[in-house]
Amino acid sequence: FGTRTSHSIKKGDGWVDYSYGEVINEIFVFGLHLLFHGVKKGDLVLIYSKNTPEYSMAFFSCWLIGAVPVPLD
Repeated sequence: FGTRTSHSIKKGDGWVDYSYGEVINEIFVFGLHLLFHGVKKGDLVLIYSKNTPEYSMAFFSCWLIGAVPVPLD
């Protein structure tokens, strides 16, 4: 699925596409960022965001490292 489109979101007057490969990369990068900042397995991670592709990527990043995402709407 690497280069196939996973998400398309409207930004301004145009659309931005995210490929599956880009989504997976973002999930791993954010997961590493959380680990670098001391988040450990079982830690709660508050997520405060609008419903965007980045919102779902943050959830997957938490699950990837064993942290627990806590949505705040």
